[in-house]
Amino acid sequence: MKKRRATSLVCLALSFAFLGAAGCAKKPAPADLVLLNGDVHTLDPAQPTARALVVNGDRITAVCSSDRQARRYVGPKTRVFDFLGKFVMPGLIDGRVNTEAAGAFLCGIDYRNATDDEGLRKEIRRVVDLLDDGEWITDGLWGAPEEGTAGGEAAKAKTAPWRPSRATIDLLTPNHPCFLARYDGKEWLANGAALATAGLDKARLPGLEIGTDGKPTGIVLPGTHAFEKVKNAVKPKPEERLLDEARAALQALRDAGITEIYDVQSPGQTKRFLEIEKDGALSCAIWILPEPARAAELRAQGFGPGLHPATKQKSSAFRYASLGGDAGARRVRRSPRIGRERRRRSRPSCRRT
Repeated sequence: MKKRRATSLVCLALSFAFLGAAGCAKKPAPADLVLLNGDVHTLDPAQPTARALVVNGDRITAVCSSDRQARRYVGPKTRVFDFLGKFVMPGLIDGRVNTEAAGAFLCGIDYRNATDDEGLRKEIRRVVDLLDDGEWITDGLWGAPEEGTAGGEAAKAKTAPWRPSRATIDLLTPNHPCFLARYDGKEWLANGAALATAGLDKARLPGLEIGTDGKPTGIVLPGTHAFEKVKNAVKPKPEERLLDEARAALQALRDAGITEIYDVQSPGQTKRFLEIEKDGALSCAIWILPEPARAAELRAQGFGPGLHPATKQKSSAFRYASLGGDAGARRVRRSPRIGRERRRRSRPSCRRT
């Protein structure tokens, strides 16, 4: 009798052990972020589609076929986000960008809208609202759609192409000198503030167009004395403005689903990205493509492919690519990054809508 009772107790214990193994599998550690209800396309032949993603830090640590599986990773501090059934795919890699030029375009005049006086004034108003008094407004590329991308409507109609004058924008820019290029670079527009800063409000140098009223129209021709005077008067952009442009470029990349780039960077741009990295605001992984003339100098300083531009340590987030004479950058295989939120700033965003 005692032997049978002992056998029964052993069987009962084994039953609970099996039940525990089948129905009470160990719950995984809570994740930082759980993303549910998505139409996820992984591009992985072994698991081409999924429903939910689990994220820790900046890495995807689990790909789940159901929301129920993903919810096992939800803890007291886990953020939960609903994709609302939208399409999801791995981030894209852009093999060659120039964030410095892209940021200047995003925070400057949109040439696509500057095809007539009202379009130019609208763009000037937008940019003026972003800048501090005294900052220059440069580049611009006005007139491009009319003569180029729109099929040359002025030429078809046999009419003179649109040409702005300083009178178009002077009332809007008393505190902002402007020097704006036509799309082909053959004419530039300087407003009254720019002409005054360059000493051309009264001077009459070759290359400065004079109107029928005897006053400068604001049109300046490149390769002339007048052009050099205005060009030399342009003040460099303040560092905070350049930082705004770098952030705007990152935001545009993020909006396009680009999570890794090879970026042509000047030393100044690299320093800006180091500052953005300190803020935890790098929204994509960056391979730095330095100016070719600096490659030998960087190698002499001990930099190489995959090394961080400040610490010289291996980095998967911000690092140098090929430095000319080396063998080139070896791609780091990793899970897609999840972009971090940008730091809140007091300045208005210069990202276009």
